[in-house]
Amino acid sequence: MSLIKKWWFWVIILIALLIAIFFLPKDYSPKGEIVTVGPNKVDCIGEGPRKCLIINGERSYNSINGFEYEEGYSYILEVNITRVENPPADGSSLRYDLIKVISKERA
Repeated sequence: MSLIKKWWFWVIILIALLIAIFFLPKDYSPKGEIVTVGPNKVDCIGEGPRKCLIINGERSYNSINGFEYEEGYSYILEVNITRVENPPADGSSLRYDLIKVISKERA
């Protein structure tokens, strides 16, 4: 490819990026991950017997910060999942923070 063609290629890429930036919504923020939460908690054992959420079809010892669970409803949530540095021995290495409730339906 000649030098002029390479230059035009990068100009077009730059213009496309600038257009994308200007057309993003003003309240844009990076999106999290989509998870499902089942309608019932199940028995699980941690430090002692307790009830756990079913997240993405699997028993989860994690809670979701900012999420108010209501028994009998299935949820689709957008969450931010981050790794926990040096988690406690009986704690999770992941932290879930609610971004938004996408749907809540009676099961």
